[in-house]
Amino acid sequence: MSLRAELLRLSLKTIKTVKAARSPRDVPMAHIRRRLALIEPIVPRPPAGTKTTTIDIEGVNAVETLVRQARTDRCVLYFHGGGYAFGSEPLVRDFTWRLGVAARASVLYFDYRLAPEN
Repeated sequence: MSLRAELLRLSLKTIKTVKAARSPRDVPMAHIRRRLALIEPIVPRPPAGTKTTTIDIEGVNAVETLVRQARTDRCVLYFHGGGYAFGSEPLVRDFTWRLGVAARASVLYFDYRLAPEN
């Protein structure tokens, strides 16, 4: 496992542990999004030869990840979880290229609009 992947794994584990130790409370979605943005720089980058293309489909942003192993007759359509509350291309970048390698396919990820704060 790469150093970046290990740092990401440890960061997520720490956040989960700290969150579980706290008493339940309503945390503003903006606060959660800011905290997740801090993780984006340590998400592992795709391997050399991977092409990432941003596409605008009538106002909806999509990102196509094409790995070297991808066959031209395969495409995985990926929608992240998060209930329209959080999620971004930099956060799922590691997963999308790994999914592409495993499936030997290009991956199309929709970076759709998040729900409003209220």
